[in-house]
Amino acid sequence: MQVVEKSNEGLSRVIAVTIPAAELTAKLDARLKEVAPQVRLKGFRPGKVPVSHVKKTFGRDLMGEIVNTELNQSSQKALDDAKLRPAAPAEMTMVSDIEKVVAGEADLAYEMSLEVMPDFTPADPKALKLSRPVYEASDEDLEEALRELAGQAKSYEDKGGKVVTVELGGGLIDQEDYVRRGVVGIDNMLKTLGMVDGAPVPPPPQTVCSGITTLRFGMGGIVFNEAPPLGQRVKEGAVIGRIVSPYTFEE
Repeated sequence: MQVVEKSNEGLSRVIAVTIPAAELTAKLDARLKEVAPQVRLKGFRPGKVPVSHVKKTFGRDLMGEIVNTELNQSSQKALDDAKLRPAAPAEMTMVSDIEKVVAGEADLAYEMSLEVMPDFTPADPKALKLSRPVYEASDEDLEEALRELAGQAKSYEDKGGKVVTVELGGGLIDQEDYVRRGVVGIDNMLKTLGMVDGAPVPPPPQTVCSGITTLRFGMGGIVFNEAPPLGQRVKEGAVIGRIVSPYTFEE
């Protein structure tokens, strides 16, 4: 693990952490060897599923767990080694492509932005002297306060304006593509309304969903997603996920 302090201004710190892909792969290999004897899959004798098949079936999910664990442990270790006391939880920003990291094709690189607690010597409470400031409001102050309250109580008339709200979520997912789409969409809307010169840019073909189907499983366990990428059709009878026991890895 490589840790670099990129910024140190006042109480603000920016720390860059990089975990090599080889280190993550080694942890995945160790995890696969650990769980392989416990895996129960159809077509294989109990405990005899090849590690290569276990990796093909569960490797991505196991690597996701390893990445989450490494994020938590490495960030805490970086703070402990630097002897920093965060005033609040650090803001994590992914630098590497998380999809490539999970696929074992890139290092896990991220940055932590945080404010640290200042160093100070506790004062003796008995030595402190307190005073209570008292403000004498003038008539002019009262009149001004009343005018502000009256202004806030005004009723507003609907002018028929249009408002657009763009919301993005997803935690560590790279939002650059979605931000770009949002900017293009708002620009097209402004052009359509005649607020901006130019013709709208035709959007690419899209798959529009008219409803949402919720699948409820009849048993508990670990769910492994096998659904096709977004936008692709799902054939009738296709397997879109499997549930395995967290203890035996048996379906």
